[in-house]
Amino acid sequence: MGTGDVNGSNHCFRCGKGFPEGGLRYRVDIRVSADTGVELTVEDLDKELGRLIKVMEGKSSSELEREVHTDFKFYLCRECKEEYLKGPDIPLDRFFFGE
Repeated sequence: MGTGDVNGSNHCFRCGKGFPEGGLRYRVDIRVSADTGVELTVEDLDKELGRLIKVMEGKSSSELEREVHTDFKFYLCRECKEEYLKGPDIPLDRFFFGE
């Protein structure tokens, strides 16, 4: 399962303000999972497994995990939490490419 936790819990992910030890912070968890919205029948199972094996060929385990499921976790200060709730503006690419 792909996961991201860039800053641990010592600084606000959005503004960078440090949290005092034991101080209040807000954890944000984002889970992104693949979902076709289609339920497979027993008859479709072999066909679908064959298709998936072809799709998986040549891809690394980390590529496959990211395609299926990714978790993000970060911490916000009170002010940034309020702004985040108005409309998320967190650049999630920082989880994959650094700051």
